Amino acid sequence: LYLVAAEVTTAFNVKETANRLKALITEPHITVNAKHLPVRLEKNCANLVFISNEALPVWLDGDDRRHFVLDIPATAKREPSFYAKLVKEFEKAPQAWYQFLRNVWQVDESFPNLPVPMTSAKEALLDACKSSMELFVEDWFAEELVFGEDQVLPVLCFRSSALNRVYRHWCRERGYKPVSERNLQAELRKLGFLTATTGKFRYWIPLGRDRQADEASRFERLSRCYCA
Repeated sequence: LYLVAAEVTTAFNVKETANRLKALITEPHITVNAKHLPVRLEKNCANLVFISNEALPVWLDGDDRRHFVLDIPATAKREPSFYAKLVKEFEKAPQAWYQFLRNVWQVDESFPNLPVPMTSAKEALLDACKSSMELFVEDWFAEELVFGEDQVLPVLCFRSSALNRVYRHWCRERGYKPVSERNLQAELRKLGFLTATTGKFRYWIPLGRDRQADEASRFERLSRCYCA
C-alpha cells in the first residue's frame, strides 16, 4: 500500500502529529476504527510519503530512524514534456521495482534492516528540530559562551540554579524560547548528564567529568560573570 500525504502537520501540532505518525510508520499492526463497526487490528502494509512546502514539515527526534528526507528546490522544476515522459515510465515502474527488490535481496539479505540513509536535507531538518537546551549545550561544549575579555565559560560540574541562570541568559541573547524548569532536568538527562547530591545541593555532571564540588563553586562564580 503506497500512501502520499500532503501537509500533515502545522506549527501548532507538529510534535503531537509526529508521535502519531511513528506508529503508522513502524508498528506491525494498525487500529481500524470504521464508523458503526467494531474496532479491529489490521496488518500494517503502508509505505508513506509526506510532501510539504513548509520549512518544518515533520518533527524528527535526534535519533530518528524512520525518515528519509529529500529537499527538492524550486529550480529543479522541468518542462511539461519531461513529466509526460515520466508518466509513461511509471507504467513500467511496478515490474521494475519488483525486479530491483528481488535482485537486492539476493545480493544482501540484510537490506530490509539497513539504517535509513542520511542526507543533507535530513541533517538540516534535525538541526531545526533541536530544542533550545540542545543548542545551548552545543555552544557550551564548543566553548562559545564567552564573557568579559574573551573568557570562556568552562565545561564543569554545576548546580542546577547556576546552569538555569546561564541557560536563560543565553536564550534571551539569542531570542530562543527556554524550556520550562520542570523539563530542564529531563532535557539534561536526555543529553547524557549525570546527577549527584552533596549536602543540600544537587549537582549535574557533564559526560567525562567527575563530581567535584569545587568545580561547581567555580562554575557558580563564573556563571554570574557571564550573566552580568
